[in-house]
This record gives sequence, structure tokens and C-alpha cells, in this order.
Amino acid sequence: MNKIQYLIFLFLNIVSNCQITEISDSDWYSSGNFLIKELTKNNINEIKGFPYTNSKYEQGEIIFSNGNRYNAYLRLNAAEQKFEIKNLKTFEIADFKLDENVKVRFNGDLYYLHSININGSDQIVIMEECYLGEKYSLFYFPKKVIEYPKKNRTPAPSSGFEKSELPLWKSDNSYVVKYLDKYFILPKSHGKVLDLNLAPKATYKKYRKENKLSLNNKESLIEFIKFLNKI
Repeated sequence: MNKIQYLIFLFLNIVSNCQITEISDSDWYSSGNFLIKELTKNNINEIKGFPYTNSKYEQGEIIFSNGNRYNAYLRLNAAEQKFEIKNLKTFEIADFKLDENVKVRFNGDLYYLHSININGSDQIVIMEECYLGEKYSLFYFPKKVIEYPKKNRTPAPSSGFEKSELPLWKSDNSYVVKYLDKYFILPKSHGKVLDLNLAPKATYKKYRKENKLSLNNKESLIEFIKFLNKI
């Protein structure tokens, strides 16, 4: 069995309830860097929590640009920006990285790749589509990072045994506004949002007061993006 045949065999055994009978070689080649592989057994016991948005696998759908769709049990690794698939019969686990030809519908939301600039660095990330507008659009960027415990400057009394605190997976999620072809990570404070000049300051302040705009609420932000597209 050659490499391509093995990958196809692995995919079809992991993806359950597929809506077509097979995935062709053209699907693989046209998908660019789309990759499916068995996961290595990494030891993550030295970090509290998990790098996933949810540790449980939930039913989702893989959507190819050529129209092919597959049902699968998925979870999103927000640290490594990739989805993982689980076969509920064999309990085999595989992962795959998206490319511009593949989208995933997960928990009712659509996820796909975006190229955004973060702190001066261009990065390819997975984001949830929240609202698409003619000028302004809204996306949700799920991300997890490792937070290391702060060192105590005052040494603890010597007891012959010292227990060190473990680092933990910390959510570092954000909402992202796209204006035409540019992305802006939405700050957590209204003052910093004003600096983005998404709307005139007086207009923003009036809208915020009258609509009780919350920068942490998806529905509230969607209404704000709709408002921006009208002015």
C-alpha cells in the first residue's frame, strides 16, 4: 500500500457517516497543505488543563471547495491551530491542518483559515465566521497559550520537600474585525477600540451608550458590525 493509499484508507476509517463513498486523489492534491496523520502520544501531563476549546469530540462537518462534505467527530486544538478527528469505533485519532480549500462546520459555526498580522508578524490562524458584511466583518479567534507560574521572590521555608507549580493552558481568545482586506484584533477596552477609528469617536460613544455594547459578547458585536456597515 503506497503513501497516498494509506492516507485515504486512514481518512475513510476515521471519518464516520460520510456523505460520499470515497475521497479521490484529486481531492488530496488540490488541497495543497491539507494533511491527515496519526497523532503521536505526547505527554502533556506537565501542563494543567488542555489546549483544546473543548476536550470532548463533537460531531462536525469537513467541507471541501469542490463540494465534497464529510461528517466527523472533531475537536479544535486552539494552541496548534488544527482540528483533530476521532473514530468512535476504533478510538483512533488523527489530525489535519486546513488550507484555503477546506472549511469545517463545528458546533454550528463555520471555521476556516485567515492570514492576519499579530504584533507585526503575519500568521495563519483558524477563525470562526461570526458575520460577513459588505465592508466590515466579524470573526472569533480561539487561541490557547501556556501560562507559567510567577516566581515567588520570597523563598519558602525549607521543609525538605518543594512542590513546584505547573504551567497551565490559558485561553487567549479574541474577536477580529475585518475591514475590506485588513484585519484588526479587537481590544478588550473601549478606549483602545476608539484608537482603531472604526467609527468617529462621537458616533462610537453614542452607539456604545445607547446599545450597551459589550466587547466580549458575540451577539452584541455582530449588531455593532451591522451598524458600521450602515454608516
